[in-house]
Amino acid sequence: MLRSVNSFTGFNIAAQDGEIGFLESLHFDSSNWKVKYLVTDIVDFFSSERVLLLPTDAHDLSWLDESLKIDLSKEQIKSAKPYNNDLPVSDQHELLRDKNLNSLYLAEPWSGSILPLWIPQLHKNDDKVLTEIGDPNLRCTKAIKGRTVKASDKEAGIVKDFIVDTDTWTIKFLIIDTNGILPYGNVLMATHHVSAWAEDDTAIEINFSSQDLDSCPKYDPNEPVNREYVLKLYDYEGKFIRSETSSDNFEKLDASIK
Repeated sequence: MLRSVNSFTGFNIAAQDGEIGFLESLHFDSSNWKVKYLVTDIVDFFSSERVLLLPTDAHDLSWLDESLKIDLSKEQIKSAKPYNNDLPVSDQHELLRDKNLNSLYLAEPWSGSILPLWIPQLHKNDDKVLTEIGDPNLRCTKAIKGRTVKASDKEAGIVKDFIVDTDTWTIKFLIIDTNGILPYGNVLMATHHVSAWAEDDTAIEINFSSQDLDSCPKYDPNEPVNREYVLKLYDYEGKFIRSETSSDNFEKLDASIK
C-alpha cells in the first residue's frame, strides 16, 4: 500500500507481547530509496531510548488502533541496534561539527588569553571522515522534511512528506510544498527526479524546472495515492520521460505504479 509517512509516524510499536514505544521516523538508503530502519523510540517511566528495527520485522499497519505490529518480543526490540550505531547523514554532519568545535582552544575568561575569532568549516575533504562515521547514503525522513528543493533554475519549494510503499518499504514519491503556507501548493514527484543532495543535507536538487514542478498534479492528503493517481502523475511526466532514450525510465515508471 502507498502511504504518507506522516500518516503513520507516531504509531505505537506493537511487539508480540505488548506495546513498546512509538515510530519516530524512517531511515532510508538514498541511492535506491529503500527503507533500511524503522526508528523506534522506546519510552518507559524513567527514560527514553531509540533503536533501529528492520522493516522486514514489520507485518501490519493498523489504522484502527494506530499501531505497527512487529514480529519481535519487547526484549528483542530493547536489544535491537542502538540509534547511534548507524547515524544518518544529518547526524553525521552534526557529530562532525561538534568534533570540530570541540577542537577549538577556548581560553578561560579569567586567563587573559584571546579567544579565536573563527569557527571551523566543513570542507569536501571531510567526506572521507563522514564515510568512516557512517553510511553516506543513509538519510532520515524526519531530517529531510522541511529541506529546500532546488529546481534546475531556482529554489522551488520544500520537502513536506514522503509516500512509501509499505509492502516493499520503498519510498516512491516526495510531497513538495511549492507555495509555503498555501495548502494547495503540495505536489507529488517521483523520487527518481532527485538528482543530487547538498553536502550538509540542507537541500535536494531535482531535474525539473520550477515551472514544471509547480505544474505537477496537486497532492490531496484526503485522496488515496492509488494506481489512478500515479497514472495521472505519469501522464503529466510523460513529456520528460519520452524525451529521454534510456529504458531505465520506463522501468522506473512501471515499478512505481505496481
